Amino acid sequence: MMSEQHDAQHEAVPTDERGQGFPQILHDRARVSTEELVRLLLTLSTAGVGVFFMALTGKSDPPLTPRQEVAVLVALVAMCAATLCGMLSWFADGRRNYLWATALQTKKNLKGDPRDQLFVRRDFWLDLARRAYQLLMILFAVGIVASLIYLVCRVLNW
Repeated sequence: MMSEQHDAQHEAVPTDERGQGFPQILHDRARVSTEELVRLLLTLSTAGVGVFFMALTGKSDPPLTPRQEVAVLVALVAMCAATLCGMLSWFADGRRNYLWATALQTKKNLKGDPRDQLFVRRDFWLDLARRAYQLLMILFAVGIVASLIYLVCRVLNW
């Protein structure tokens, strides 16, 4: 549905006016802020994996309670999965842009438009990048909540 709206919007805009002016500036800003957010979450989730690994494998005094171990394990798994989702999101974004550029550089031939298949593949990678990005944010939030639970349990020695 969203791609249908997106296509309808592009059909209404003449080709020579796309990607210009204030709307393009807003698109560029949105892209930069999204890239920075992915970079930040990927960095923090990777660091979290190291911290939680140390908490689980190192000696602690007093020893971790079962609740604390579960909270740390949930945080560790969520941060690992968030890291993988961030990497997948970046990879999928690169594939999408490559296929999009290739489609725009490909010329039509007499048998049809070979760009159609490239656009279909581009849209697949766009959808994958979008889903991976959403999962990255959700899993990172789960990891943060699990970390908070661990810290509360640790402080209360619960």
